[in-house]
Amino acid sequence: MDQQAEGNPQPHTRTSRFDLENWVAGLAHAIAAGIERQAARHGLTASEFTLLGAFIEKQERTFSQLADALPIEREGLALVVGTLVDRGLLQRQGRTSDPRAMLLALTRRGRYLAWRLHTRMQTEHSGLLEGVTDEELATLSAVVARIVENHTALEQSRLP
Repeated sequence: MDQQAEGNPQPHTRTSRFDLENWVAGLAHAIAAGIERQAARHGLTASEFTLLGAFIEKQERTFSQLADALPIEREGLALVVGTLVDRGLLQRQGRTSDPRAMLLALTRRGRYLAWRLHTRMQTEHSGLLEGVTDEELATLSAVVARIVENHTALEQSRLP
């Protein structure tokens, strides 16, 4: 029987003092809610919104590059790509027998929408960061980078 079930308080550990799971969940919810709100204004899903955003930094991408860059399973990504092509927001370029190497790019309409959504999300993020200093952001960035590095190391240590 665990200590909590026996009526004993949980031992106070470093990780129990810092509720990492709730912090991350709260932050993820705040960001996801903004994405869903902005996407819905244009009849998009969050995945479609995310895919459009992937073209902000790089004008053309292959399917494989998108699969590596986005948190969307390949099967789902293929559906999202097809939907955006059908809606005239994304186009396939070039001819290749390998669908993974097919070059994808935003159409003119897709570029306009992607930049519009990007601008709105920048405004949304500015609101989330209201009152947060540059020093606090730098600290947060360093902490998150360290946690991700630790995660990578833990995952690699678990490989057979």
